[in-house]
Amino acid sequence: MKKYMLLLLLSLVLILTGCSITNNSIEEQIPTSGSIVVGKTEYEMMPGKYTYRGETMKISTLEDKSVYEIAEGFDTLNVEKNESIEIILEDNPSLTVNEWNDVGEVKEITIKDNKITVQSEAGIYIYEVVAKWPNGEASFIFEVETK
Repeated sequence: MKKYMLLLLLSLVLILTGCSITNNSIEEQIPTSGSIVVGKTEYEMMPGKYTYRGETMKISTLEDKSVYEIAEGFDTLNVEKNESIEIILEDNPSLTVNEWNDVGEVKEITIKDNKITVQSEAGIYIYEVVAKWPNGEASFIFEVETK
C-alpha cells in the first residue's frame, strides 16, 4: 500500500511540475534558433550554450562543447573579404560577437545594426554570437572562409 501511495505522490509531483513549466509563455523563453544573411541567402546558425531563468525554474545546456566542436556541424560559407553579414534573432536581444581563428585566438568584433563585417585577411573564421534577453542568454555559431 505504501508503495502505491508513494507512486501516486510522485506522479502528482511530476504532473504539477509539468503544469508549471507549460505556464511559462513562449514569449518568456529563449529562442533556440537564429540565422544570418549573406548576400540575399539566409542560413541557420548552430545553437550553442543557453540559459533561461524563469520565475520557477532555470534551464541550462548540459553539454559543454567547444565553439570549434559546434562549428563542425555548420557548412562553412565562402564569403568575400570585408563582406557584411546580418544577424537575425527574435525579440531584439543585446548582441556580442566573438571571432575565433584557426589558432584559437578570439576577439570581440564590432556589430552595428545587427551586422558584422568579416575579416579582410584570407582564412577560416568562426563567429560566436552571444545574445542576451531579460530572462537568459544563448550563443549561436557559424563559420566562414574568406578568400
